[in-house]
Amino acid sequence: MDHTAKRALLEQAVRLLGRTKVAKRLGVPEPVLGAWMRGETPMPTINLLILATMLDQQAKAQDGAVRPRDERKAR
Repeated sequence: MDHTAKRALLEQAVRLLGRTKVAKRLGVPEPVLGAWMRGETPMPTINLLILATMLDQQAKAQDGAVRPRDERKAR
């Protein structure tokens, strides 16, 4: 995955969860997260996997929150 796509995923996570929470879940200080977002240093693959999991969990949580009650039971 190219650096631009990784940065876009980081930006999306920060918009959804906040900078502090994303940094904490990725296990890095906020300045490191900032460096990744600015493209100054590459994000390690392990952190990309953690980021993907975070975004997936957030999407599932939002999907469940907006789905009508009857549809949630049908699944």
